[in-house]
Amino acid sequence: MRNSIVISIIGTLFSKVLSEQCWSKELGFECCKSCVTQYTDEDGQWGYEDDWCGIPESCNSSKKECFTSEYPCCSECKVIYTDEEGDWGYENNEWCGIKDTCKVATKTTSTKVIASPTPTNEPTCWAEKLGYKCCNECTVTYNDENGDWGFENGEWCGILRTCSVSSDINLEKPYEAIPDPEKIHTRDYARILNLNLRFYECNWSGKAPEHKQVYWRYDSALEDGADVGLDLTGGYYDAGDHVKFNLPMSYAMTMLAWGGIDLYDNYVAAGQIDYLVQIVNHGADYFVKCHPEKEVIYAQVGLGDVDHCFWVPPELMEMERPAVCKLTPENGASDVTAQMAAALASASILNKKYGNEEKAELYLKHAIEIYDFADKYRDVYGNPCPEGASFYPSASYKDELVWGAAWVYRASGDEKYYEKADSYYDSLGLSGRVLIGPISWDDASSGIIFLMSKPGFGSNWKRYLGEAQTYVDQYLNDKSARTDAGMLWYSAVSGWGSARHAMAGTFLYCIFNTYHNPTDPKYFNFIQQQADYILGNNPFDRSLVVGSIPGHDPLNVHHRGSHGGYSPISPPEHNMYTLYGALAGGPLQDDTWDDDRNNYITNEVSCDYNAGVTGVMAYLTPWTVPDNFQVDESEPEADAHLILNIEKSWADVYRIIAEVETKLPTPAWEIEIALPKGHVFDDYSATNCDVVSYDEASGILRFKNTPWNGPLTANLTQSFGYQCHGVNEEEGIVLPDHARLYYPKNKSYKNMRLTLLSEEGEILETKDRE
Repeated sequence: MRNSIVISIIGTLFSKVLSEQCWSKELGFECCKSCVTQYTDEDGQWGYEDDWCGIPESCNSSKKECFTSEYPCCSECKVIYTDEEGDWGYENNEWCGIKDTCKVATKTTSTKVIASPTPTNEPTCWAEKLGYKCCNECTVTYNDENGDWGFENGEWCGILRTCSVSSDINLEKPYEAIPDPEKIHTRDYARILNLNLRFYECNWSGKAPEHKQVYWRYDSALEDGADVGLDLTGGYYDAGDHVKFNLPMSYAMTMLAWGGIDLYDNYVAAGQIDYLVQIVNHGADYFVKCHPEKEVIYAQVGLGDVDHCFWVPPELMEMERPAVCKLTPENGASDVTAQMAAALASASILNKKYGNEEKAELYLKHAIEIYDFADKYRDVYGNPCPEGASFYPSASYKDELVWGAAWVYRASGDEKYYEKADSYYDSLGLSGRVLIGPISWDDASSGIIFLMSKPGFGSNWKRYLGEAQTYVDQYLNDKSARTDAGMLWYSAVSGWGSARHAMAGTFLYCIFNTYHNPTDPKYFNFIQQQADYILGNNPFDRSLVVGSIPGHDPLNVHHRGSHGGYSPISPPEHNMYTLYGALAGGPLQDDTWDDDRNNYITNEVSCDYNAGVTGVMAYLTPWTVPDNFQVDESEPEADAHLILNIEKSWADVYRIIAEVETKLPTPAWEIEIALPKGHVFDDYSATNCDVVSYDEASGILRFKNTPWNGPLTANLTQSFGYQCHGVNEEEGIVLPDHARLYYPKNKSYKNMRLTLLSEEGEILETKDRE
């Protein structure tokens, strides 16, 4: 249960009537009867009691030994509950604030609901020893170090350990579109949340993170920006390709940060807040690099038409990756720059909440400057950046101008940005129109009304709440906006990557529930229904999240890095690596879906695809039901076998045909061998391989397979040839002193098995390991 809900309960139960007049009267709002603060702005502190009200000055007038003015200070240091205000105790039948002098050894910060153990009979419960009653029901509202708590008849109570407690919420389904047959699916939302975040590490560009969760990714694209004298490394590859398009990337980062800001406690409970901040900051740091001067912004690295000609892992890219789409006062683009401003502003808020003030200030500075550029030099980025717009065409910059202003206002508190957002919403023709779809990289309109409907978000937030309410009811009640089995379907956009749009739309319901806490369960139930469809409860009986359910998840999403092969796109049959957490494109409206790598319309993945589903899983984390699905995350051993065949020899010259067999699922390998003493490599004699280096003094020869030879897959033999001279006639040809397999960039696999065969195929010598 989130802290804000508990605070609201506490405020309702234990409010004190304050009869004085207060500052909010002049603004048309009543004085609060309690001192429970829900929101603070430049006017003062606000509470919410059927409507917004002003916190009286007397709440802050007296200096106390503890943080709370409304409640007494505790005489003891026993912490019963912790929220954003501080630590609470309970004495003399009322709540009290823990004194500042207390050194509390244990604080309760978890919001995750965990089921209690279920031993045999227990006529009383542990809570009675703490002065509380036993609960009549088994509904868990809160966990701390004592046990599971419920809230009944206006009082906290202890959950009996004989309860069979379920962390799932069982609510009446508002629709019968998806029945509940016995299907293989999961409700382990916390585990899926981690996988969803890992996808961004799979698409990570630049120096690999120090502590990786994805073993098969390494450094890549370390020269980005060199062509313009800048360091533009970092950020994320767009989808199954390796271009860095700032428009969809900044949209994805904004969505991730938004979920982190408003669902912060859920991320903490799931143990994912550090990982989320790392993912968001890697994108934000890249956007800072893309803004080297106040009115100079780069919006793209790499060329789509060139990049798409090379089906290779990112570590092995050799194509040119120019920094393109340079935006200046002469070539403005409001859509991509305002979206970048939104990403940096939201990253600033997240980092401030996380306690990283330095990053928060840096990101906000760039967010303001980039937004001012977007507002001043208005144009769609298809004009200055036609190459990028051919892949991500932007219909308008109007929505991004409002969206960016709203986020900069939320991050800075500067009223002028709220005035821009509110006035632009009307003047740019966004007000009152029929919203036809979810938030996306091309249209932030629906996201705007939910963001600006946050209680206290500027003076006009109730107006946006009305539009948000219309939106959630519209799609809840319109059964035509569904696939046959119930997944959200937006006719204008769902034909391509339908699942990402369904999850982006569902994320808005999560924000609506978080901001407004509707009592009608149909909104929550709808969220869970949509998530369950994605996670396997669907007619095709497959989860659309890679790595979520072994054997029942996508195996062949359209993604170069996880496929692991070179062109052509087809072999190997299944992707070599697990693309953790990636959301596959999704089904057609008749709920048919084909796990086909060649179909990038229904089976590609993308940074913007995962932006919505990550937030949905974060929202549902308190209702996680742990599953028993285990994904093998161990790095496979190379188990490499180097077989040397004598092709021909005369005098002291011999030619070797070498065959490499390995179970390491990778197409990109280098072999290092140490030629026996006296043997010399003949330059330029390598066949079907490229020489990386040869040190004549040590006799160490290093070579690599060439891309056009095809993929080196599990148990697939790759052949190459080389020629040497200097063989001792008496000794004959002998095995190298050692051999090593490398992939990629000097990652060494030493466990090689070496075999030397005669011209007749007989084994002359074997070394099992180095």
